[in-house]
Amino acid sequence: GVNLFKWIVTNTTAYTTCSTDTTFSVISNQFNVSAGNDQVICTNSTFLQAETRPDASSSYWNVITGSPIIENTNDANSQITIAQGASTILEWIVTENGCTARDTVTIRNRRVTAVAYAQEVCTSSATLNAQPPSGSNWGYWTTANPAVVFNPDNSQYDASVTGLIPGANVFTWTLRNANCVDSVSVIMNYLVPYANAGPSISVCDDEHTLSANDPSLQGGTGLWTVDLGSGTFVNPTLYNSGVTGLGQGANTFRWTVTVRGCNNSSLVTITNNKPTISVGAMQNICQNSTILTGNNPSIDGNEGLWSKVTTGPHVIVDPTLYNTEVTGIQNGTAIFQWTVWNSACTATELLTVNNNSVFADAGIDISTCADSVVLGASLPPNATGEWTSLNPGPIIKNSTLFNTWVTNLNANNNSFMWTITQNGCSNSDMMVVTNNAVSVSAGDDQNICENQTTLFGSNVSGGSGLWTLVSGSG
Repeated sequence: GVNLFKWIVTNTTAYTTCSTDTTFSVISNQFNVSAGNDQVICTNSTFLQAETRPDASSSYWNVITGSPIIENTNDANSQITIAQGASTILEWIVTENGCTARDTVTIRNRRVTAVAYAQEVCTSSATLNAQPPSGSNWGYWTTANPAVVFNPDNSQYDASVTGLIPGANVFTWTLRNANCVDSVSVIMNYLVPYANAGPSISVCDDEHTLSANDPSLQGGTGLWTVDLGSGTFVNPTLYNSGVTGLGQGANTFRWTVTVRGCNNSSLVTITNNKPTISVGAMQNICQNSTILTGNNPSIDGNEGLWSKVTTGPHVIVDPTLYNTEVTGIQNGTAIFQWTVWNSACTATELLTVNNNSVFADAGIDISTCADSVVLGASLPPNATGEWTSLNPGPIIKNSTLFNTWVTNLNANNNSFMWTITQNGCSNSDMMVVTNNAVSVSAGDDQNICENQTTLFGSNVSGGSGLWTLVSGSG
């Protein structure tokens, strides 16, 4: 401003003192300026707070340290951007009336950024995951779930937690220092796939169609396994798969649903009350009676009954006896049903009995006057036959041919056996060939010296003989 000065000159003598003065003014243009208070900020930008002078001919910001971005270096209140964790010293320079004034300000960015990561887990315990604090920063976890326990404590960026509830569990990670604070919330999703194996029921059959939930509605897959009892799944990955071969009594199956790597399972029990029943293998017999081969139902406290499925004269001796005899079975197929029941269920199975009996016919007995003959047996279709001689001597030309030749017959009776085989069954019939051929001898030729002699023909046992003249006289 204006400074007024007075100059005074004084002359002093022995007699008098005289003085004179003059005034002059000095104008000082010196001034002070303020760059504003030092700042500690918790964001990456702030506004400068320097003093402005209306009569200034120039004013601007000068960066002494750091690398800030000043939006307008001539603006006392310009916005400035400073990197997180950085600091800068600025100088505010103002020129007015030929004079310049300066002032500095320090700005420190102490901003913190909390970073944590959402997770999906398959159990009620997990490990949290946040970026660890650096420098003088520190952090801590919080949650609204009172059942959650932090281990070792909630100040660990990678603390373990227990007590998660199925579904979304919200955790907040707070990061701070002496000046700034930031927090972020993340979801720890405890994924428990929905699994429902369906209702437990009792059945009267060895097979059943299961009815679990469809896992594809959750974007997952499923798998059936046997926990107790027995059973074979038609398609173990199908929620409504059929199951065969159910064991007697309780059969427990587990339906496991997997969604994004997490599993959950449910059990269902199918109780098979069907009585134990069996009739054994099909029977092929060679006679008109057999023993039926049902299981003994009394072992399980059940009852049983045999009945005829095919008609015929055959008779079930005791229908309530599991191993009863059947008589009078005709050639062909007879089918029997074995029924076993208890208080809840009834089961039936069929037993087929094939009577494959065959009957051989060697033909009628033959009388011949030669030492060879053609036999005449019968041979059913698809059967095989064989002749055998019951006496030594005769020669059977082809023993498997029903009408074969036989030579070298013995005199009198020759017995032959015709045996046929079909479907595992055999039968034989005998026939007799009587060889009535006569053996004759007229004796040795004679040379005689008189007109008479005695002839010596052979004697025919049981027969008669007659001499006749062939040539000459007599």
